[in-house]
Amino acid sequence: MTDSVQHPAQAKDDLQSALQHASKLLALGLSQLNQARLDNDCHMQQLIQAHTTLAEYLTDEQPAVHQALQNMVIAFQGHDELNQRLEHFQWLFQQIADALSEPTQLTSASMAALDTDIERRYTTTTERIVHRHYRRGKLETTSAEQCASPHSGSIELF
Repeated sequence: MTDSVQHPAQAKDDLQSALQHASKLLALGLSQLNQARLDNDCHMQQLIQAHTTLAEYLTDEQPAVHQALQNMVIAFQGHDELNQRLEHFQWLFQQIADALSEPTQLTSASMAALDTDIERRYTTTTERIVHRHYRRGKLETTSAEQCASPHSGSIELF
């Protein structure tokens, strides 16, 4: 029979581990928010470029107008994606706040379960990439240079 009661030193170590995990999850949330902001900047640049193209070619070149309109649709979709990601961020912080408000329920296992639950909620490729970086101990986000990446001109269904 195993003893389910933790010794004070074990309980203190578990609480410290749980708080460290909670801190890392908060850092993950901030990293996700920063990445969403950077991605939104990319979409806004696409929108600006599309409007400029429309203004220049509205009466001259129909293929350019068609491409500009397509770019506008992609840029507007970026706003929908941003809203979803911000909702995930809000949910993450609410869960962490709830966990921290009940210190007796705060364990490294409960934080690990929250970590897994967060990952399951992601709906975009970028969110999953940021989470993979977090798991590897890197909370870096990409810069607006990613706007030129191959996936920036495609619509990601989520």
